[in-house]
Amino acid sequence: MESEHVLIGNIKDNFDRVEDILDNYLFRIGITGKNDLRFTLLSEEALRLARSIVEDDSGIEIWFEGDDKVSHIYLRIKGTFDANKEEEFVSISSSGTNSSDKTFFDELKRFFVKPQKATWSLAEYTRELNEKKQQDKYAQDSWDNLERSVIANLANDIVVQVKDGIVVMDITKKLD
Repeated sequence: MESEHVLIGNIKDNFDRVEDILDNYLFRIGITGKNDLRFTLLSEEALRLARSIVEDDSGIEIWFEGDDKVSHIYLRIKGTFDANKEEEFVSISSSGTNSSDKTFFDELKRFFVKPQKATWSLAEYTRELNEKKQQDKYAQDSWDNLERSVIANLANDIVVQVKDGIVVMDITKKLD
């Protein structure tokens, strides 16, 4: 089942509309109790993430798709993601590199700004960090940040694709 798509002009102004569509979606596919709460929290965190990535949230579209076993939160974000501002700040540092502690959100945001490949996946990122954390102190820090992330803990997978100025994020949640 697929919910209605909502084009968000302003997240604060449209949050009630998104919440109504989410409630209707959960009711129609029969998700209740803890699964309802977890999927709702995951949806709220996904919107918060989208808002943190784009300055102007007028190009965010959200919808829900799936059934009572596996459901997806889809975000489609249109716009340009300017890497120049990040490069400008990084160039000020002595080393010319970004030495900040990378969080899960930072990694995902970086993919939006400067994608190294066409698709990013939480499962792949988790696997890579798990392999690196034994030898690399910073990978261990990133692993710790990933474990503290609400969205990373609630989602079973997150796949992000970028093409022609459009980002599509698919957040998968397996339900009990």
